[in-house]
Amino acid sequence: MIEYKETKLFSKDDVVELFESVNWPEAKYPDKLFSALQNSQTVICAFDDKKLVGLIRVLSDESVFAIIHFLLVNPNYQGMHIASTLVEKVKERYKDIMYLKVVPIDENAKKFYLKQGFEVAPTSDCLIIQNKI
Repeated sequence: MIEYKETKLFSKDDVVELFESVNWPEAKYPDKLFSALQNSQTVICAFDDKKLVGLIRVLSDESVFAIIHFLLVNPNYQGMHIASTLVEKVKERYKDIMYLKVVPIDENAKKFYLKQGFEVAPTSDCLIIQNKI
């Protein structure tokens, strides 16, 4: 049975293993990744017993704006509605703020978030600077 907790009580190794399971490049920077999660406004985790199998991270000012920055589920656990449950928990946690945002990385992610009740924003372009670290 999957247990969901708003927590930052996980090990760096657990986080790296989860990020490696989905081939995300952040796994190559374990110290930065762990620090980023520890310093995030909200982290909700999915655990199978004590194994970290999913995670959602939110950055927020707790009033007007919150953005989902990470949402990932170990491939061995995909198809079990873990991602949608994590999103529902974030929607509940941030129900009193003005804007809950996400910038989907591809068309499949966009379709997923649309199914979760998100809408295309009038200004949906996102620009970033990716520094070489």
